[in-house]
This record gives sequence, C-alpha cells and structure tokens, in this order.
Amino acid sequence: MIIHHYHPVSGVYLGQGEADESPLEPGVYLIPAHATEAAPPVCAEDEIARWSGEAWTVVPDLRGAAYWTSPRERHEITDIGDTIPEGATIAPPPSEYHAWDGMQWVEDAEARGAQLAATIRAERDRRMREVYDPAAMQLLRHRRAVVASGGDTTDIDAQLTAWDVYASALETIPEQSKFPESVEWPVEPATETATHEV
Repeated sequence: MIIHHYHPVSGVYLGQGEADESPLEPGVYLIPAHATEAAPPVCAEDEIARWSGEAWTVVPDLRGAAYWTSPRERHEITDIGDTIPEGATIAPPPSEYHAWDGMQWVEDAEARGAQLAATIRAERDRRMREVYDPAAMQLLRHRRAVVASGGDTTDIDAQLTAWDVYASALETIPEQSKFPESVEWPVEPATETATHEV
C-alpha cells in the first residue's frame, strides 16, 4: 500500500513509500508515524503540500525568492507559507540610485549626479597626479640642466606652458556645462622631454 510521508514539525510533504504488512494480521498494513494514506494534492511550481493533522493543504513555497521594499531593502523568503508583502516588488532595482516608492522604482537623480561627479573628480585627480605631475617635474629638471649648460629653453618653456594649459583644463572640468553627465577630457600634450630623463 502506498503511503505519503510528511515532516514531523512542518508537515511538509516529503515523498511516498510503501507501508509494511503486519506480520500478525495479514492484509493489515502498518502506517508509521508522520505518514498517511491520503495522497497529497497536485501543486504548482511555487506551492507545496502540507499535512495539517487531518488533511493536506496547499501553501505557497517561495523559499529563496527575493523581493524589495522601500526604499531599497532586499529580503529573501526562507519559510514555507510566507508570501511577498503587498507593496513590495520582485523586480531588482535598475541601479544603485533607484528607490522603491511602493509602486515603482524611482531614480534619485541627485544621488546619482553626486556619485558621478565624485567619480569624475577622482579620475581628474588621478590624471593630475599620475600624468601631469611627472611630466611637469621632468620638464623642469630638463630645463634646469639646459640653463646650467647655457642652452636655449624656448622649446621647453613652450612645453611647460602646454602642460599648464592641460592642468588648468583638468581643474576646470566641473565647470563644463554638461558636468557631470558628460565631460570632455583634455588631450595630453605631445612632448619628448616629458617622457625621457636627461
């Protein structure tokens, strides 16, 4: 005889098996604890059968499902029978700048702009530190060597001016009309002495 097992605590359906026939009463089958002859109902993919003590019931089984609540709190369903609360959403936020208002994701344009501006300023500072500073310092060392030898510094002075213009363009990037949504990065001046020691 087919029997159906359920979890001793939650009552959740575990699977079917076969009852053993009583060795003392032929034709009588022994049904162990936490099992029943009653077959569980057919359940959808997100449902599961649970034994109530007298009959099977069908309950939601959304374990592992994630949902979001205002403003962007992520939750995960871990218990059988729990459902997604009203006003929540299963759609993840489109970006880190979106907040859930109970009906839709709304972009926080101010937060997005502030983060984008900070990212651009950090890149500007990196270029000043890793591009402009080494080039300018190398030109200045080269200029001192040329002056010490009585040479002409006209070309070096022109290159220094070009690098100063580059640095000024970097510093004024936040003043561009489309900052921070769109910026135009200055092009590094072409110079041989900026990349070769003398």
